Amino acid sequence: MRIVIEPPYQARPGDVLTPPLVMSLENETGPNLSEQEPVDPTLFWAVVSVVSEDDMTLLAPPRTDLLMGTIADSVHPLTPPDHEGQIGFVAFPNLIIREPGRYRLRISLIKMNAIGEMSTPSYEGGTAIQSLSSRVINVAPTAEPLTPGREERDLLQALQQRGLRLG
Repeated sequence: MRIVIEPPYQARPGDVLTPPLVMSLENETGPNLSEQEPVDPTLFWAVVSVVSEDDMTLLAPPRTDLLMGTIADSVHPLTPPDHEGQIGFVAFPNLIIREPGRYRLRISLIKMNAIGEMSTPSYEGGTAIQSLSSRVINVAPTAEPLTPGREERDLLQALQQRGLRLG
């Protein structure tokens, strides 16, 4: 998994983060994925949270008033996978940070367990596979709104053409 579009480096409190945060799921194995197990993107969800600038303190949750928008979504498969091994994407097109400060967004990848599968202690739901954090976002009332660059616009357009929801 990797972030393919970072959120803006600055934003105003209450404004939608543009460009949106976009993560790709790649056909690889990680510490919690078996070497023999094919990666099925439909079994994965991603959840976004807000962490401190130093990436050490989880802020939202527990706070419910700091981050607004769609904070969880399933991985949307690419059929067929692309030439770089990307098998799915998740986009968070309507995230809003409501208070000034310096933050990062953390994406956590969750593998949903099949019904009746009890191979892990978390058999009732899912297993956290991996997480990664975005660059620092400076949220300030004086921040100038940013627009996506050409590469970001091209990738967003390509993802929309392949069916990924971006709004």
